[in-house]
Amino acid sequence: MWERLTQSPNFTSEHMLPALSPPHQRLTTSKKRVNTYWQGAIVRLSKLHSAEQNRSSS
Repeated sequence: MWERLTQSPNFTSEHMLPALSPPHQRLTTSKKRVNTYWQGAIVRLSKLHSAEQNRSSS
């Protein structure tokens, strides 16, 4: 079945793209969400750290 499909003349890799693209998009969006979460966490940590340094220096 699969061999017959891949050997047919009108078969292209584009037939597989619709099946492959949604999980890929979901993966990139979740990666973006994780990245923004970590960026926010790093910003909060650096603010906290600088606040503690200010308190100890004064």
